[in-house]
Amino acid sequence: MKRFKNFFFMICLPALCFSCVTGSKGTINLANVDAPMSMSPYLYGPRGENVSIGSGLEHAGSFFFIKTFYGILWGNAPLSDDKEINDHIQNKIRELNGDGVVNLHFMVTNNSITNDCCLFYYIPFWPGATEVKVSGDVVKYTGAKK
Repeated sequence: MKRFKNFFFMICLPALCFSCVTGSKGTINLANVDAPMSMSPYLYGPRGENVSIGSGLEHAGSFFFIKTFYGILWGNAPLSDDKEINDHIQNKIRELNGDGVVNLHFMVTNNSITNDCCLFYYIPFWPGATEVKVSGDVVKYTGAKK
C-alpha cells in the first residue's frame, strides 16, 4: 500500500496537475454582416471579375479587435457568441463608408490566465477562455481597374 501511495504522489498527481482539461467553445458565423468579405485580397466585382486594392477597390481603412470566448464544463458549454464580432465589422464598414472587407484574418489562442495547468481545472464549472484576434481591411468599390 505504501508503494501505491508513493507512486500516486510521485507520478499521478503531477500528471493530473499538468493535463489541462479546461477549454472554451465558440463559433464564428458572419452571416449578419451585410457586405462581401474575403480572407484573400480579392472580392468579386459586379460582373464576377476579381478586384483588389488598386485594381477596382480602394482601401478605406483597417480594423483590429480582440474577442474572448468563454466556456464551462470543459469547453462543452459555451458562454459567449459571435454577435460582438458581427456588430464590430458591420459598424466599421458603415463608419468608413465601405463596400466590403478583404484580408479578413482570425488568430485563435488559448487564454493563459484561465487555461494554465492546475488541479482546479478538473472542476467542471471552472471557466476556460479562448482569445480571437480579428483583423481586416475595409474597401470601397471604385470600378476603375488599372
